[in-house]
This record gives sequence, structure tokens and C-alpha cells, in this order.
Amino acid sequence: RAESGKDNFLSFAEDGVADRWVLKSLAGSALLVFATGSPGTNTNRVVLETDKVGLNGVTPSTRLDVDDGAVNFLEMTAPDAGAANSGRLFCQDNGAGKTQLCVRFATGAIQVLATEP
Repeated sequence: RAESGKDNFLSFAEDGVADRWVLKSLAGSALLVFATGSPGTNTNRVVLETDKVGLNGVTPSTRLDVDDGAVNFLEMTAPDAGAANSGRLFCQDNGAGKTQLCVRFATGAIQVLATEP
């Protein structure tokens, strides 16, 4: 049971492994943090706050925040259209061996944002 007003930790360890996953709930916040290390010394990896996600330890200020990193997409078949007022970002092959960065809108329309030179 978590102690009110204090940082709380749950550590998952494997024998002989120094770096382990630590799940922590920080006192006075609505954050749930996945970190690596130990309860005393750890590095935040994923931060969850209500309906927001922060990657690489950043506390999210938008739905998805990536600190110091890139988002990598592999080519895929175009996804189905999403719900109204949405778009799905993805990469696809243009048929000539070049990668295209695209968005598929709720209407089903696909807009190519960029094509590999």
C-alpha cells in the first residue's frame, strides 16, 4: 500500500542484473513514472500524466513529448482511417522503392508529406 504524501516505489529485479525497472508514484503529483535503476537512484524513462505520455524522462506538457530524440517509423501498409477529426501518421513505400511520410485523414484521404529523395 502506498504511503500518502511520500514518493512510493515498486522495483522489479532479476538476480544478477544491476539495472532494473522501477515504478514510482511521486508525492503531490498525478505522475506515474517508469524508470530504470533502483528506488534510490534511477533514471526516468516514461512519464504518464492523466492522458499524456512523456518519453525519455520528460514530464509531458502535450499528449506526447519526446525529449532529445527522434520518432522512428517503419514502412507499413496504409492504416485504416481513424475517427472523425483525426489523422494517422505513417511511412509507406511509394512503389519505386522510396519511403514516403504520409498522413491518413478520417475521410480516408492520404496526403504525402515528404518522399525520400
